[in-house]
Amino acid sequence: MMQTRGQFLTTEFLFVTATFCLLLIIILTSFSDIQRVIDFESMDKKSYNFAFNTSEILVNSKGVPTNWQDLDLTNVKVMGLAKTNNELDVNKLQKFLDYNLQYSAVKDKFGLGQYNLYISFIDATNGNQLYEFGVFPSNSSAISTVIRYCVLNQNPLKIIVKVWK
Repeated sequence: MMQTRGQFLTTEFLFVTATFCLLLIIILTSFSDIQRVIDFESMDKKSYNFAFNTSEILVNSKGVPTNWQDLDLTNVKVMGLAKTNNELDVNKLQKFLDYNLQYSAVKDKFGLGQYNLYISFIDATNGNQLYEFGVFPSNSSAISTVIRYCVLNQNPLKIIVKVWK
C-alpha cells in the first residue's frame, strides 16, 4: 500500500497565503489613513480653539493689566482690546498694531506656541480693511478662522482671526 503525504505548496495554500497578505496590507494601510485623519482633526480643533480664544480675548477683555497699552510688552500678561464687551478701545488697538514688529512676543501672549496668527480689522459697513496684524497665511491647508463683530468709535467692525500651523 502506498502512503500519501500532504503537499505543502498546493495552489489552495498559495491562494490563502496571498489573500491573507493582501488583507493584512489593506488593514494596515487603512489604520494609517485613519490615524492621519484623527491627527488632522485634532490639530484642526486645536487651531480653531486658539482662534476662538484669541478673538474672545481681543473683543471681550480689557487686558491684564487693564492699562497694558501704557506698559512695556514684557509687563503685559493679556492683550485685550475691549473698552467694554464688544466695544474696542482705540488706544489699545493702536498699541496692539504697533506691536506687529514684535509679532512672536505678541503671539506668545496669546499662548499660540507653534501656531501662526493673522488678524484683519474690517469696516463692517463697507467691507474695507482698516488694519491688519500678524503674518498672512500663504500655503497652509489647515487654517482656522473666527469672525467677530464689535464696535470701534461707534462704527461696526468685523474682526477676522486666522490661526494655522
